[in-house]
Amino acid sequence: MNKIEDMKQDPYRNSIELIYELKGKRRVRIGDYRLIYAVCEECRKRGYIQFNQCYNCESKEDNSIIFFDIIHRPKGYDIL
Repeated sequence: MNKIEDMKQDPYRNSIELIYELKGKRRVRIGDYRLIYAVCEECRKRGYIQFNQCYNCESKEDNSIIFFDIIHRPKGYDIL
């Protein structure tokens, strides 16, 4: 929960922008897990809407964070 509270303040801090099939998403480390998410503001500005395909995108505010998955490292990326 602390990590999510931190993300509310700055969703880009300590995150890594993902590439290839996960383009448009970010990940943040939480122990042995990785939280996969997108920031609506970044998604719109960088044209990632086609990659993220969030449900009801137009109704989300720019400061919204969309969580996609939490996966266990290292084999979690294989299932995405």
